[in-house]
Amino acid sequence: MISLSQATIRERTRRLLLCEFRPDGAMLCEYAVGSAGARQTAALSAAIPGDPCGPDAATFGAQLRLLMQEHKLRGGACLVLVPLSWVVTHSFETPALSDADLQSMITLEAEKVFPFGPSEQVLGNSVIRPSESAAVVTLVAMQATRLDALERALRGAGLGPVAIAVQGFDDSTEAASARLLTGPSGLLLSVSQSGSVVALRHLCDATALGDLAEPARRADLVREVKMSLRALPQALGAAPTAIVLEWDQGLQESQIAPLAEQFRKSGFDLQSRRVTEGEQRVRLIERWAKEHRLAVNLLRPRLSRWERTFRAMNRRGLLVRAVAGAGTLVALVALLFLYRGWRASSLESQWSRMESDVAVVEGLEQDIRAWRAWYNPAVPTLDLMKSLTEAFPSGGDVYTKTLQIRDQREVICTGTAKRREDFVKFQEKLGATAGVSGLQVQQLRGEEPVQFSLTFRWAGRGGA
Repeated sequence: MISLSQATIRERTRRLLLCEFRPDGAMLCEYAVGSAGARQTAALSAAIPGDPCGPDAATFGAQLRLLMQEHKLRGGACLVLVPLSWVVTHSFETPALSDADLQSMITLEAEKVFPFGPSEQVLGNSVIRPSESAAVVTLVAMQATRLDALERALRGAGLGPVAIAVQGFDDSTEAASARLLTGPSGLLLSVSQSGSVVALRHLCDATALGDLAEPARRADLVREVKMSLRALPQALGAAPTAIVLEWDQGLQESQIAPLAEQFRKSGFDLQSRRVTEGEQRVRLIERWAKEHRLAVNLLRPRLSRWERTFRAMNRRGLLVRAVAGAGTLVALVALLFLYRGWRASSLESQWSRMESDVAVVEGLEQDIRAWRAWYNPAVPTLDLMKSLTEAFPSGGDVYTKTLQIRDQREVICTGTAKRREDFVKFQEKLGATAGVSGLQVQQLRGEEPVQFSLTFRWAGRGGA
């Protein structure tokens, strides 16, 4: 049995990355997080050209991955921190509402003040209730296409974002306070109450911090801070007059005293303390590790492939056109079936009205086919016999033995003539008869008597 004194008790820690994006690239830090807090174990500052939220997102992620491999930094779960200049913020006051009504109010206010449509933005919000009758809402919006590009850059670097925070929003205090924060993006004014930031404003870039040595620039800064504090919602009460300056890089210690004097002249009490970037990042990591939530988290819930396709189509307007096209197609098919049904019903009605008449006509056609020969006024065979008889001489010098009529047109005639001269006269007279054509002598034998066989075509007395 092993006693407790002999056991080695080790604190269980987990690894978490923090990727902070800056105007000139990104800062990647690795932390070991345990019950005692967070401890930085590795860091990488990467000056990478290109916009990680634009068309160069894939290239940005690939270059960051190469730098991580050079510094032997593995990818994994990552907390992302984006600068305030990447988002749009807005604070407004509203009466005390239920959660559902407040969400509707937030949606309407976002549509009114932000330049993006509801499907074109990712919206975060922070709500505080300073009294029972009022609430103050701070909205943060980022363009959806830029956020999609940022997530592609992170995946390209092998980083899996667990949350996307905005610089300054999660560095708040429980007590009402106003703070000036320096960082890679410049100087920020942060106003917090009840543990949430109610106002956050970017005052100047990091490159302009050195200009605060000039009295005119200090006066401009104090005026901007004063205007920002006056613009706070009335529900928050009186604007704070005590301001804490948390400074590190970009600001010289010699600039603190003149700056505090300028604020004192405008009725503010400026206190200063030096806070390194590392301390700010550690506070953010520890808050996330402890609470697993942020004041504003822009990371959207993980979607399935079908949901991502659906949203992409909706953003491009393809979904509306597809639904309209499908609806039009269904309507056309329905109209086609309705027309076919109406047409079939119409034809059936017409047939029912004329069916008895059609039966009578069909009966008449059958009778005509059966009795046509009895009602035909033309007798082509008798007409032929009459014309052929008229061609024979009346004295009996030429007479017929056989007469064949084929198809009432082809005639074969055989007979006998006393002399050849009699046959020639008969042939000439028959050839001159109207309706006779193609007269040919097939056979002629003997002298007295003469036996003959001839053929011709009969076209009737009216034929050529």
